[in-house]
Amino acid sequence: MNTSNFTREELAQYILTTAKDVVIEKFIAILAKETVLHSIDGAPLTKADVQKELLAAEQEIAKGDYITSKELDQEIASWQ
Repeated sequence: MNTSNFTREELAQYILTTAKDVVIEKFIAILAKETVLHSIDGAPLTKADVQKELLAAEQEIAKGDYITSKELDQEIASWQ
């Protein structure tokens, strides 16, 4: 079988019936590094990057390190 021209169905069948664990582990590693979104400055972010950022944000909130929407409105008003 020519592995460079797999259809999706053939690839799925190959993974289910023939692929060794090491091949499946490599697929998982590739998917883990896949870009799921981009930051404001355009940098690619993986799922792990996003989870890390969310955890950091949750920790900041838990420490009280945030401003309320009212405080933000007041700060914005002071810019004018």
